[in-house]
Amino acid sequence: MLVGPLNLPEGRCFWVEVHQKLSNVNGEALNEVFVDGVKAGASTTANSRGRVVNNIRYGLPALAPGCSGASTIYFDDPSISSVQRGTH
Repeated sequence: MLVGPLNLPEGRCFWVEVHQKLSNVNGEALNEVFVDGVKAGASTTANSRGRVVNNIRYGLPALAPGCSGASTIYFDDPSISSVQRGTH
């Protein structure tokens, strides 16, 4: 796990922003998560295996057996940017 676990709001819209500097070396990578403009977690754990990134997927990770049931999540403005986008 790069950052987390996180407590996300339920029953309302919220803005999530993820900042990453990709590196396969611990301490050189950057992983930050912001919720409604407030930093919710960060680490410098390696987040790449040195391969080129050709695509990105959005969503929830698969749940392990024994975890609570699946949730519904809607994304309305996924994007990739080289600058912080901030809250809407």
